[in-house]
Amino acid sequence: MADERTVVERFVEDPVQRRLFKQEQAILEVTEFICGQMEAKGISRSELARRLGKTKGYITQLLDGRTNMTVRTIADVCDALGCRFHVAAAARRRARRHTGVVRSRGRRARNRAA
Repeated sequence: MADERTVVERFVEDPVQRRLFKQEQAILEVTEFICGQMEAKGISRSELARRLGKTKGYITQLLDGRTNMTVRTIADVCDALGCRFHVAAAARRRARRHTGVVRSRGRRARNRAA
């Protein structure tokens, strides 16, 4: 019988590998948000660096994951971009079968597929 799990599913079975994977996911999520805000607001790396009193090289390192961003750094970057920093962590959920019910802001709503 063939193993139908993906490479990622097999990789994250190991607790150490899962921890590293989750770290990379978090870094990607934060940097994608920052890049999206920069693009939406027309703010270049140079301009963000100026607003933070840092070098353009420092901003490049932040955005490519070479520099570990602390909560303070993320809050500073968000402030410089004119956005609010908010953390939303959630307990891990087990994968569920699709039931046709869509959750919307804590309320149940029927999926209205035609």
